[in-house]
Amino acid sequence: MKKKARKQLVRVIINAIGSFLCCSVVLGASMILFFYGLDMTEEMIKHRAMLTFSSIVFLSFLFVAQDMIRSWYGEKRQVKRIMKGMEAITRGDFSYRIEHINRFELFNQYDEIIDGINRMAKELESSETMKKDFISNVSHELKTPLSTISAYCEILQDPSLSEEERNERISMILKNVKKLSNLVSNILKLNKLENQEIYPEKRNFDLSARVASSFLSYVDACEEKGLVINASVKDDVRIYSDPDLLDIVWNNLIGNAVKFTPKGGKISVSLKENEEEVIVSVSDTGVGISQESLKHIFERFYQGDTSHQTEGNGLGLSLVKRVVEIVGGEISVDSTERQGSIFEIKLKKES
Repeated sequence: MKKKARKQLVRVIINAIGSFLCCSVVLGASMILFFYGLDMTEEMIKHRAMLTFSSIVFLSFLFVAQDMIRSWYGEKRQVKRIMKGMEAITRGDFSYRIEHINRFELFNQYDEIIDGINRMAKELESSETMKKDFISNVSHELKTPLSTISAYCEILQDPSLSEEERNERISMILKNVKKLSNLVSNILKLNKLENQEIYPEKRNFDLSARVASSFLSYVDACEEKGLVINASVKDDVRIYSDPDLLDIVWNNLIGNAVKFTPKGGKISVSLKENEEEVIVSVSDTGVGISQESLKHIFERFYQGDTSHQTEGNGLGLSLVKRVVEIVGGEISVDSTERQGSIFEIKLKKES
């Protein structure tokens, strides 16, 4: 903005200098014509005075006409270029950008409009890309379990299958049905959150109990994988927020920690507080996240570790991020590949 302001100031100064020079020329020419005739007769002086006045009027008219033509032509070009850009954007060409036509990079009010339209087009292009990626990802995520279910259903039609084999196929079908159900549920939740169709129903509640309850629901899964669990949750920590929305956060973070921590690893959950806020952290000694993936982990459907793609659909952390934003909190992550990750949530006690 400062750069544009400087350019606008330069433009004003140049226009002022131009006007000053024009006036100087007119007045100078007029004075020369007038004084040139002072040594003549009275009749000639009157004639020269009329000539001087006529010259002033004529030159002033020329300058005004020149300025009007220049302004009209310049504005017409600017408006035409803006309308062409708007028509392209209206047709759906969000990659279109309107170029500035002012020489010497001197900005005026039309350039401000052009910049605004270009920013709008950039945002629309980004939204369009996200929409296409979303549709593509949803199609892929739906196709994979549906194909698996279809294949196992065909196998179940084989009468020679043993009871054990039949139960195994049914178990796989149920697993993929559950995956589809979770995917659809998460898509609906995320859509409502992003479209602000879900509003926090805040009340004063015991955060310690909610975090502990979420953690306890994963104890069996931890025991099955032989994971070491550690909970350091301060008792009776109360906040004013939406407990149901925050359960989405705790369940996703703890669930991810269990998924991506190999056998024999460790998972920790802690809850502490200070005068203004509470801090909940979920850490693990799992596969970790690369520095490149850290830039994208809160994006929808993003799955940095392709070896674990079958364990999720890439929507969990998007939900976590959106919920934390809605309740007015902050989320941060620190991770190292093959060493583990730490997710930290900060929530205001009163918000």
